[in-house]
Amino acid sequence: MTRWVPTTTRKYAVAIYNYHGNGETKLDLTVGDTLHILEENDGWFRGFKLRNKSVKGIFPTSYVHIKQAMVENAGKYNETVAPKEPKVVQEMTTVLREWGVIWKQLYVDRGNDPSSVPKAGKRHSMDLFDTVRKMMYEMIDWRRQIMSGTLPVDELKELQQLVTSKIDFGNRLLGLDLVVRDEQGGILDPETTGTISLYRAHETATERIQREKSMQGVQRSSQTQATSHNLYVVVKNFVCRVGEDADVFMALYDAKENRFIRVSGDNDFLEGVIKKVVSARGELNHKGQGLWVSMKMLDGDIKQVRKEYPHLVDGRTAVARKMGFPEVIMPGDVRNDMYVTLVSGEFDRGTKARNKNVEVTMCVCKDDGSVVQNVIFTGAGVPPVSEYKSVIYYQQKQPRWMETIKVAIPIEDFYGSHLKFAFRHSKLMVVLKYYIDNANERDNHESLLKAMKSLQYIFKFIVRSRVLYSQLYEGKGKQQFEAAVRHLFQSLNGMMTYTSDSTVGVQGAALRYVPTVIPDVITVFDPKELSLLLKDFINNIPPDRLVKQKVQCMNNIVHSDLFRLSECRGILLPMMMAQLKKLIERKEEMPDCVKMLSDVLDRLNRKDVGPIHGDMEIVMKEILRTVIQTVIFMDRDAPLIGSFVACMTGILRQMNEFHYQAYIDAFPSRSDLLLWNNFFHLAVSFLTQESLQLENFSHAKRMKIINKYQDMRRVIGFEILSMWFNLGQHKIKFIPEMVGPMLEMTLIPETKLREHTIPIFFDMMQCEFATRGNFNQVENEIITQLDHLVEGGRGDDQYKELFYRIYLYKLCDLHLECDNYTEAAYTLLLHATLLKWTDEPLITTHDKYPEAQTHRQLKEMLYYDIIEYFDKGKMWEEGIRLCKELASQYENETFDFLNLSLILQKQAMFYDNIMKTMRPDPEYFRVGYFGQGYPSFLRNKVFIYRGKEYERLGDFTSRLLSQFPHAQPINKVTAPGPEILESPSQHLQIFKVDPILEERREFRGKPVADQILNFYKVNEVQKFTFSRPIRKGDRDSDNEFANMFLERTNYVTAYKLPGILRWFEVTSTNTFEVSPLENACEIMENSNTELRHLIEQQRADPTLTVNTLSLRLNGIIDAAVMGGTANYEKAFFTEEYMASHPEDHARIERLKDLIACQIPLLEAGLKVHAQKAPDSLRKLQEKMDSLFVDMKTRVESEYGKKPPMDETTRSRPMSLVWITRNKPVDRPVSTISTSSTSSDGLINSKDRPSTPETGLGPPQLPQKSVRHSSQQQGKSSPVKTWVSKTREAAAVDGPVVELKETLKPARPMRPVSQPRISLTKQNGVPGPATPPPKVNRDVNRSASPAASVSSTIEASPAYETCQSATDFSYKAERCAGPSHPSSKGESGCEPVCKSCCKCVFDNDVPPPLPEKKAYADYGNIAEDEDEQGLPPPLRVSSLPKSKSKPVPPLPIKEGVDPSQTPPLPKKPSRHPSGQQQQ
Repeated sequence: MTRWVPTTTRKYAVAIYNYHGNGETKLDLTVGDTLHILEENDGWFRGFKLRNKSVKGIFPTSYVHIKQAMVENAGKYNETVAPKEPKVVQEMTTVLREWGVIWKQLYVDRGNDPSSVPKAGKRHSMDLFDTVRKMMYEMIDWRRQIMSGTLPVDELKELQQLVTSKIDFGNRLLGLDLVVRDEQGGILDPETTGTISLYRAHETATERIQREKSMQGVQRSSQTQATSHNLYVVVKNFVCRVGEDADVFMALYDAKENRFIRVSGDNDFLEGVIKKVVSARGELNHKGQGLWVSMKMLDGDIKQVRKEYPHLVDGRTAVARKMGFPEVIMPGDVRNDMYVTLVSGEFDRGTKARNKNVEVTMCVCKDDGSVVQNVIFTGAGVPPVSEYKSVIYYQQKQPRWMETIKVAIPIEDFYGSHLKFAFRHSKLMVVLKYYIDNANERDNHESLLKAMKSLQYIFKFIVRSRVLYSQLYEGKGKQQFEAAVRHLFQSLNGMMTYTSDSTVGVQGAALRYVPTVIPDVITVFDPKELSLLLKDFINNIPPDRLVKQKVQCMNNIVHSDLFRLSECRGILLPMMMAQLKKLIERKEEMPDCVKMLSDVLDRLNRKDVGPIHGDMEIVMKEILRTVIQTVIFMDRDAPLIGSFVACMTGILRQMNEFHYQAYIDAFPSRSDLLLWNNFFHLAVSFLTQESLQLENFSHAKRMKIINKYQDMRRVIGFEILSMWFNLGQHKIKFIPEMVGPMLEMTLIPETKLREHTIPIFFDMMQCEFATRGNFNQVENEIITQLDHLVEGGRGDDQYKELFYRIYLYKLCDLHLECDNYTEAAYTLLLHATLLKWTDEPLITTHDKYPEAQTHRQLKEMLYYDIIEYFDKGKMWEEGIRLCKELASQYENETFDFLNLSLILQKQAMFYDNIMKTMRPDPEYFRVGYFGQGYPSFLRNKVFIYRGKEYERLGDFTSRLLSQFPHAQPINKVTAPGPEILESPSQHLQIFKVDPILEERREFRGKPVADQILNFYKVNEVQKFTFSRPIRKGDRDSDNEFANMFLERTNYVTAYKLPGILRWFEVTSTNTFEVSPLENACEIMENSNTELRHLIEQQRADPTLTVNTLSLRLNGIIDAAVMGGTANYEKAFFTEEYMASHPEDHARIERLKDLIACQIPLLEAGLKVHAQKAPDSLRKLQEKMDSLFVDMKTRVESEYGKKPPMDETTRSRPMSLVWITRNKPVDRPVSTISTSSTSSDGLINSKDRPSTPETGLGPPQLPQKSVRHSSQQQGKSSPVKTWVSKTREAAAVDGPVVELKETLKPARPMRPVSQPRISLTKQNGVPGPATPPPKVNRDVNRSASPAASVSSTIEASPAYETCQSATDFSYKAERCAGPSHPSSKGESGCEPVCKSCCKCVFDNDVPPPLPEKKAYADYGNIAEDEDEQGLPPPLRVSSLPKSKSKPVPPLPIKEGVDPSQTPPLPKKPSRHPSGQQQQ
């Protein structure tokens, strides 16, 4: 048996077949897997996959392909391998693997059910799938060509550029990372490349990819339309008797137009010869001389021609490219050709008798005067030369050459290259200084401006003259020359101080062209002294003059050789940074400023600039803080934000430890809160940034980052922990502000980091407890922040299990302590939504629900508690939604029909409560925390609060000020100014806002009862509004409406209210104006709506007093105070207003229509008022009738007549919400509710104490002690039981017990209305009942220190007030026992004695069911109407006798209380397997 031998050469392999190994020692392979081979043994390899190094195994040698590889640390534990391939091939391999995964997913998505994918998305997925497939095939083909090694160098380079371009394009198309490259296409190394260079390369790549993407369609269409034509010319023979060597130059010539086809002008001499030959045609005697050529037209571009005509066009064929851009520019097609045409010249023959024979030479030189070799081409197919010589025309004074040559300078050498010519010169400095010194004289402006534009060449002549003079005379006259240069620059500096408009042009030219003389001047002048002169040159410019040109001049100096010298930078850099700081702070010329700063940092990052320690200290001290502040306050979408961030990062990256220490020392204190806060927030932001979350990346990218940088989150996280524990006694200053950032650290799925972060929270609690005696702030902040983080989708399952559940239930307990049942329900619902309706076992058991073992069991238990809390909070709509979900599970999943029946009963009770039980509308308040005295999570932020029941603005303000005793209230509703926002104190601004009802699709176009709609007016709202009246123009005492505008502000909160909190932050605001006419329309529309509702209430409930209706009718008909609609008519219905506001025509017609619609409402209201008004209001009735006649006549004549108000609503069952809401009660204007009451229909007999509630409805009396059969036998029911009171109330016919609730407020109460008249039936006819004598019983309940409520119950002393749940709505019942006449069929009611109450519960005979009405309403409105046309009194507590056959009684189980609904059975606990315990 052979043994395993370590491999030496065969180290790297790629799987070429799939292999499924059976056994723990065998490694599964998938085609394309890359493997690191460790050992071999008789046809087997042992190793591991490079993407999963932790799993090692064996695999057959025949299933893999061995590739050459580079091995590092061979034979050691840290041995690494990499394939021996060009870098571009390695990149192509990695890209193909990454694209392959995405391509496979696109294929899967394309095969999805068509109905589950939108049509547009489906089409896009298919197009992308095809595009990626095409790119991958191209990449595979190019990879094969590169690896073949047969491509020429130029084609290989061109193909590599094409490959990198395609890779970048594909990555952008697929949303992958952009690779930053150099000019040759190689990947830039961020370790050796400066930040600014990286950013600029990134910008360039992004622009290039975007340009290619946008031009892709254009190129595709242009390729089908544009066709290139090539003329193939072969010279067969050339015979010319010149007598010496000659060159043949060929060019295209248009015989019809008689001109050369070229860009520049024509050659007169050569053209004359050609015209002569063309016109002579065959008559010209060439005597055997001539040119013999063959020609052929070839279609297509040069690549296509080479491919289709390889026998004609080969490597030796000269190609003359078109002068200009081709029809199609392909990616990677780089061309940098410059064409120079030598046109003509004019020469004096001097003392000679004949003109000279002139030859022109031309060469390309660098800045140092050296000639650039072999960059001039005289024609296609001709080798390049370093010097060009023109044709010599014999004895011509004005030769016209018209010769075009091509100069092909490499792109990297193009800048700084020159075409060199030689000239004589005079003493230029003296002349130039004279013009500069007299720049104020207008006659010199034109000459000086021309001189400034030629300043670079003037100085070249000066410097060259000095060099030649110095060489000739061995340095003589150096001091005089330097003094002349110094005086010249001083004259320039003096010229820059001018402020007259006439010198602006000259000064601007100087700023532009002075930096161009630096390379020449520093060769003959001291660079340090030149730097001082240039510093004064910039500083002498007036501050607000030529700002842009000044920045560009400084930037040109940065790019000069002067900036390479360290001693020169020490002079120039402070001046430049000071100038930039002023401009950036004033936000002037920001693009030029950030470009200059970027160039400075880029130059300082180069290796040829020497030490930069002092330079970075200058940059850090002068401008770092300004750049940071600019980044902080600049809009994230601003076009320059990326450049400023790059500058900030570049500065920080180039700073060393000394610079950071100096920067920190510059702060006033080492314990400065702002500094430490910035550190913690910056560190946490760095830690949690998206680009560091490795778990979100592909395996290849994740491994690449880990191999190069490790997991940086862990390193930074431990640094944060170390810094926190080093704060010592200063920790309390960061509590609770740092709770949120620390919690964000725990979101990172790094176990060690989480384990070390948890002690910070205990440390915070301990610190706060030692300082303040409690840790309430830390606890509340943890709960609040966890809600926002997890509800926003943050955190994995482990995180939610570790953190979220614990603090979620703590938040729920806090809400329950404050009687915030609705918020407690929403809090628990957050946990319930994370659970599934499956029998999947829970990760951990729950302390509150220890019997729950599966998701289904825990979710079901949570739903029952949530439903109970929603019931207590009167959020029955939310409870119905959960009931439906439970019912669906019982009916379709678990088939638990018993619980299905009970949950449907609960759901029915909720529907009943919605229609019959009054719910108070909560008020909402806008709260602004302004000033620097607040913690950071409140500072200068605005929130919307949901008030408690009956809590008005004054009570809410007092409650909030008690929480912030040092806060100063702001009594204005306008936005606070900087003096408040920046003040060190605390300011509170509170005012009421109105919720905005969001449109609900299910209600659109359908009649919806007010009880249903009113709920959504104040719940599930996220938008709120506030209007403030403003007056424009002079006040009109006769009519204040004409110029009364409204400033309306709409607020949007982060989440809907109510929610898990009673407040949420405002995320956006929108302020606009409402015109007086629009305001008038809104007022009229609201007035008509309220009047209609008031009339409908009066019609539906005759027991209501008419006081409110009297006030409303009199206020409209006899508008003596505000003027009524007459003010609108005077303000908006005049011809003057209509002429000046033609755009308001539609609104004016709308207002007229609203005024006309008010007449039928007033008429109906007067009719109702006449029927119900007492004698004391008869005079008021007569007055209103008289005034209304005139009003009706006038309005109908001017605005038309409207149909009368629909009276069908009289017979429609009126919802109790309107009756109860508008019934006057002895209640103060504002009293804080002690608790949120539960449904009158359903209570929890186990968990809820039988104490009177202080809600809107009548207070409940203590229940009579009634036991179920199990209780009578001495057993306690283990299940939660919902006791029905509404059914008893709906099933008993008798008189009403009158309840009067009196609340004792701290301020005056509202006026007490007349007591309601109780009605009974006498012989079946409704009539008033004699009120019984009164007995007082006080029931006190105090749920919070802030409120105490007492209820006084009026009842007869002759009758025992029953203690059952039904007694609150009945004064007497029919007794079915033998001692009462009703059992013998007699009519009438007898008082109920104490024994009769017992009789009701002991006889097991339920009351008869009510007869169903047309609307199936349980408000029980009698069918008959009185002679006045009004409906009979609404009997809240009684039902009419059935006129038809009596309904049979409900079946009653033996031993069950008929007054109770069937109790819910105890939920059987389920094993994870789903089997029920017996």
